[in-house]
Amino acid sequence: MPPTRNKQLIFAIIIAPIFWLAFYRWQLPNINLFWPLSQIMPFLMLTIAYPILEEILFRGALQGWLREKKWGLSTVIHLSYANLLTSLMFTSLHFFNHDALWAFLVLFPSLIFGYFRDIYNHSRYVLIIPILLHSYYNIGWLWLFSPL
Repeated sequence: MPPTRNKQLIFAIIIAPIFWLAFYRWQLPNINLFWPLSQIMPFLMLTIAYPILEEILFRGALQGWLREKKWGLSTVIHLSYANLLTSLMFTSLHFFNHDALWAFLVLFPSLIFGYFRDIYNHSRYVLIIPILLHSYYNIGWLWLFSPL
């Protein structure tokens, strides 16, 4: 199915701003929408370079390798065990640089990225969709809530 017709993908795109709005209402942070202009390189690294590298490593290599295992394609609530394990590993690494709550919350977008990696496994979009989603989620989150 082409990404433009995938209702789940459209939902994954729409849900991010809803989450950002809910977070804003919960935390009421001071937002400086222009901060990326003063820190362009860190912003580009976190929103473009890191998502590309992380998706190649985690969704491409690790999740791809786990999918080759007999149990890796088994699912629970439409999520493969390969995705679940990859997302747990990806999330655990965020505990080194983030406080516990924010590191834990990385699990949810990671499961989304892995889900689309799984459903586009045999297409040219296998890593393109997770990379684009990861970049989009990082751009919105970092731009709105994480001035460096």
